[in-house]
This record gives sequence, C-alpha cells and structure tokens, in this order.
Amino acid sequence: MNSNDNKEDVSFLESLPRIDKFTGIRESEPLPRNNAFKDSLPLQGTTVLILDRSAPSTKHLKDELAQMGSTQFDVVNNPNDFFRYVLERNYDFVFCDYNIDERRNGAVVMEELRTKQAAHFGSSIIVVSGDRSSSALVGMMEFEPEAFLIKPFSAEELSKRVIRIHARRMVLKAALKAKHYKQYDAALVLCDEVLRDFPQYDKDVFRLKVEVLLQAKRHDEAEALLKNHTSLQAPGWIDLTLARLSRIKGDKGEAESWLRKAITYAPHFIQAHDELADLLIESSRVEEALSVLEGLSAVVAPSIKRLRCLSELADLQGYDDKKRNYLNRLIDRTVGTTLVSANDFYRLAQAQIDNQRPDEAYKVLGRMRSVIDAAEAEMAENLLIVYGHYLNNDVERARADLEVVVKKQISKGIQLCTEGRITLMTLCARLGLLKKAESLRQQLLKTTASTATVLRIHRAMQTPAAPAKAAY
Repeated sequence: MNSNDNKEDVSFLESLPRIDKFTGIRESEPLPRNNAFKDSLPLQGTTVLILDRSAPSTKHLKDELAQMGSTQFDVVNNPNDFFRYVLERNYDFVFCDYNIDERRNGAVVMEELRTKQAAHFGSSIIVVSGDRSSSALVGMMEFEPEAFLIKPFSAEELSKRVIRIHARRMVLKAALKAKHYKQYDAALVLCDEVLRDFPQYDKDVFRLKVEVLLQAKRHDEAEALLKNHTSLQAPGWIDLTLARLSRIKGDKGEAESWLRKAITYAPHFIQAHDELADLLIESSRVEEALSVLEGLSAVVAPSIKRLRCLSELADLQGYDDKKRNYLNRLIDRTVGTTLVSANDFYRLAQAQIDNQRPDEAYKVLGRMRSVIDAAEAEMAENLLIVYGHYLNNDVERARADLEVVVKKQISKGIQLCTEGRITLMTLCARLGLLKKAESLRQQLLKTTASTATVLRIHRAMQTPAAPAKAAY
C-alpha cells in the first residue's frame, strides 16, 4: 500500500460525520499544554487490551505502545476471551481488529460491545483494519470507535493518533466520570473548567455538555445550547439531537425536518437514517421507513439491529421473501455471538409455516433449541402446530390445541421470549381467547422497545377473530 492510499483513507474518514466518541471533528487541534503530555513516555502506566489473530501485528502494536509507556497488555485472539477481559477489567485502550473470523468480524464485535455496554466508560476503543473499503469503514461508524488505524500503519501514525486520544481523554476524564455517576451539576462545572484551561477542546466540551443535559432530562437547556452553537462544525450531530428533542416534545414534523437536514448534510450519517426510519414507523409510514433503511443498506452492510428492523418492516408490508431473507441473514450473523436471540428463530419458523414449508420450520426449531430451555422449545413447537392448523382453516382443532397450550403455560409458569408471547397473543386473538390476548398485549407493550414490534403487536390485535369460545 503506498502513502497516497493512506492519505485517501484519512481523507475519507475525515469526511464522515464523526470519527471519535465525542465530536467526529477532524483531529487538528494541538495537544494540551501541560506537563502530563510533555513527558517522554506520554502513555505511562496505561493498560491495553488487543483483539487480533495476527501475531506479527500484535507484536508491532505492543512494541510501539510500550515505547510510549504502556505497561500492561492483555492479548486475545477470539471474541469470547475478548468480552471476558472487557467485563473483568478496565482498560485505557482497547484495540479491536476488524478481520476476526469469517462469521464474527469487527463490526459484529463492536455491535456486541456497544449493545451490551461492556466497555468501561473510560476506555478508548480503536479499530484496526486491513480492509480499506468505504463500506467497511462506514459500517463501523455507528458503533463509535474513537479512531481507526488502517494496516499497515507506521509508528509515527500510531503515536500521533493514540497520544492525541489519550490527551483528550485525560482532559475530559473528570467530567466523564461525573456524567457516568450521574453527578450532572458537577459534570457541567468540570466541562466549564476544561473549556477555560483547554479552549482547543471547545467542540468536545460542547458535545459532552449536551449529553450531560440530555441524560439529566434537562431538555430545554440542551435545546438552547444546541441552537446557540449551530455554527460549530458538527451540524449533522446537532440536527440529529434537535430531532430527538423534537420527538420528546411530540413534534414529529419538526423532528422529520431536522433528520432530513442531517442526512442531506451527511449522507453517511447512519444514526440519522435509523432515527428517521423509526419516526416514520411511529407514524405508520412503513413503506417509507423500509425505503430509507434499504437505501442505507445499499451503501453499508446492515447492523444486526437494522436487520431485525428490516425483517419486521418487510413483515408488516407482507413482503414474505424479503422477510425470510433478512431473518436468515440475521440468524447467520448472530449464531455464536452474545446477540443471538430466540425471537429471530421464532419469526423464521413461523415464516416457513406461512410459506407452507413445515420441514424447514422444524429445522429452524431444532437450531433454536441451542438458545432456549426445553420447556420453551416444546411450547414453541406446540404454538407452530396450532398456527399451522389455523392457516389450514382447521379452526376448531387449532382452538382446542391452543386451549391446551394456554393451560399448560399458565399451570407450569413457562416463560416465553417476546416473539413467543407475540405468537401466543396473535393466536389467542384470532381464535377467540380474547382475555388472554389482551393480557399478553398489555405485558408486551410494557416491555417492548422496538417501534416496529409495537406496530406489529397492534396490527395482530386488529386481525378479525374466529367466534369466541373460551376466555383465559
């Protein structure tokens, strides 16, 4: 790889809406002027976790960081050990190689890391990648690594990047800690102190203050701060945050305007696309939401969360082939990770019944047994049998079998995952067990976060029911 290639990568990354955890602004500010960063060992005493299968790459990284003062290194070559270490210890730097294995690349690991909130709030996450494609880099952006390093990287490039990250992290450390422990007034005071002593970090301080106010639910103050700083070089993020505040106020029209402005400014701003799709779903504009997410998927590989949403939107629109495709991709992506979910297996098995392929449905159930207990697996199988009877217009048999399933579920206290409860609710609604259906609906709405899932629940309850016979 020549030097011009590396310059192109840096230029591409700088064009994105954010490349670090705070502002995503180009890292052009000077280092802080204090004794802590004049030391010949600028990373003295820092701890490092490295996830990488390549021994030469790991050695190069360790040697260079040790020369800058890092003293403790943990090196792992698989995601399972990586998560064990992340959960057990606090690190200053966490390096994650993008090309971990065929099934579980760096994007999946980063999504697991962020979804599970596994990393300590003081850790700086840096992705190392030999994949220079724009789709791979953009796909990592939504998981907010602090920086990217493109292999092969020089000692000078590594030094410049990590010293700058560590300097900024040390300057903001006290304010970040106060925010983490919900000491909001203290965090805001500390932000002002940073701004006074290190004015070159004005953009970082601005963003951190907004996040503190949002976390404290001081929405009016956050909105005022945002609108007073629209001249900062982060309009995409500002527009996105103003959209979220508009949604909190219940002004969907204003929220949509802010989101479309954000996307116009930064077409690769993944969070703005997701937020717009969620807003459209909330307004029952499902086809538009599907179009937004499918358009984004043409540019960047969809995350696990986005694949789930796409499968639900395809379901709502009756696009059965698309739904099965998304669910198959979703299961293939999550098996063997901490993000695997019985819900996806439930939905794919039911989709195979819809497609009159019961043998395929039973194969899916067989795979699902690895993620649920035996009692729930048996319940899932029984529910799909009832569903098959219903689709075959054998309503009396379906109702009789469903009554048995409901009694068993109540008597044995069998806990079902979200999709198991949705399937049970849907069958109860369609077969006349209306009291049980309504009870399940109320439970689901209290615990379901996905806007698309909520819409599916409401639509399932609107389906005309067969004549009622029993009530549970």
